Amino acid sequence: MRANRCIKLYAVVRLFIGLVGCCSKPVYAVLVNNLYDVSIPVADQTIETRQEVMLTALKQVLVKVSGDINIAASYPQLQPDSVSQLVIRYDYQDPDQFPEAQKLQEGAASQRQLHIYFAPQSVNQLLKSVERPIWGQERPLIMPLIAVYYQKRLTLLQQDESLAKLLTQSAKQMGIPLRIPDKQPAFSAMRQAQTIWSEELVWAIDRAKQHHAAYALLGRLKLQNTDSSCRNDWLLIPTTQQATDMIIRWQTPCLVASQAIASITQKLAHQLAKLDAIAFNEQQQDIVLTVKQVYTLKDYQKISQYLKSLNVVQQLRLESLTASQASFYLSVLGNIATLRNILNHGQCLVRHDYDATVGVVHPDENNLVYDYQQAP
Repeated sequence: MRANRCIKLYAVVRLFIGLVGCCSKPVYAVLVNNLYDVSIPVADQTIETRQEVMLTALKQVLVKVSGDINIAASYPQLQPDSVSQLVIRYDYQDPDQFPEAQKLQEGAASQRQLHIYFAPQSVNQLLKSVERPIWGQERPLIMPLIAVYYQKRLTLLQQDESLAKLLTQSAKQMGIPLRIPDKQPAFSAMRQAQTIWSEELVWAIDRAKQHHAAYALLGRLKLQNTDSSCRNDWLLIPTTQQATDMIIRWQTPCLVASQAIASITQKLAHQLAKLDAIAFNEQQQDIVLTVKQVYTLKDYQKISQYLKSLNVVQQLRLESLTASQASFYLSVLGNIATLRNILNHGQCLVRHDYDATVGVVHPDENNLVYDYQQAP
């Protein structure tokens, strides 16, 4: 019964996206600029404290770059005195020096912090040395649409400022770009039930597309539940017709607020990194990417610049250029699925071989065909 319900929900997603996809604005992938730096509160400025904090900071950075909260277990040899070799620079900040946005997030009582900047190449090399994947800086924008149940009351997460703040901070620690929706309008169809209903899916996709999010995170959050069998149900829904094969469902236990929010973002980062991260234990693959609807030299230049910005692309050259399309030869880290997942999250290209009624038509092992999608 549950499997049949999942099939029906996915069918609703495909149908709805197929109907509105042709007239919607492009979804966005966001460039996350703080993956390799972190701020940590400190009690003093001694060398011993700084070295210990740098080790903690490196572990946090490794989590952000890999999407794996257990990544530190791969480095039992890391010692505080050796971590400093990976640091570009650091500085101490008193609360009155914090940026205004940071003051609002962390409160006036924040203590002095040590801000540490790690060398990206050194961090990436650490991951590569143990054949762990790297989740690049370009990441899909997520819109959380979460119903919260607490003390027999139903509310939306964005209507609870403390929960919204917790989610924002936890997502930042995991390197997940979020767009919290405004407080209104409330959604009456998000009912007090364990299952997710089809009308909620339609509403969630529509809301996320309006805000140019790549995914809607739809779920129910029950807090401080003493029932050990209690589970929160989550659905990660893509907002583009080219990515409907990426719908992901999972569950988390019912916990107190801080633990519940952390479990959401940790699992979310894990799921997204599985789609996007570059696995360095895989060989490189040569791919021919044909982009249609390329009508001007400016179009070609924009596409070329976009492809060069992708960290999976090791080599890029133009194969052919006609009045309406361009073909590129690419050598990528990983395989064709790695590149396809990244392109599907971006705002520049739309998969050409997609039929909203049947899905992908005859995907090729070494060739991709996309349409260029100009910004509105």
